[in-house]
Amino acid sequence: MFNETASSVNKVEHSSHFASPEEVTTTRKDEKKLKAHQEQVSHRQFAKKDASYEDITISKLEEEILNLLAGKELYGLQIIEAFAESSSGKRTIGVGSLYPTLNRLEEKGLVNSWMKDRPADERGGARRKYFRITQLGLMVMTEAEKFRRKLYEWRPAT
Repeated sequence: MFNETASSVNKVEHSSHFASPEEVTTTRKDEKKLKAHQEQVSHRQFAKKDASYEDITISKLEEEILNLLAGKELYGLQIIEAFAESSSGKRTIGVGSLYPTLNRLEEKGLVNSWMKDRPADERGGARRKYFRITQLGLMVMTEAEKFRRKLYEWRPAT
């Protein structure tokens, strides 16, 4: 069952700014997190064990953060700045929303994080927590984009 899901990864459509189908492969860590999620989904929602990355749902904010992290490794303040700069100051995100959202994304296996010291030429000794999207995160983000596109294109039956 899972091998079928993992092998279907290459069938996912990818935008040009995302990884190519050849680059999209799940890691062992992604596989474990997906399997854990499959078990949660089967118990909570579907009572079946054939859940896949297509069954992982994300909020609008989670999708926006995944889009921002695609191809980048950023720490929290950079994410906050990106929201403000990308919206000309109209959209802001505070640490009270950002870090719980990043934690949820990490629990779902959609992002990885690690601590890193600041460069020697910067003042302050605080370590920074960096975030990066996982291959599973790329797949879930792609599914969310496909769903959004289908909603836009949907027309009622006449």
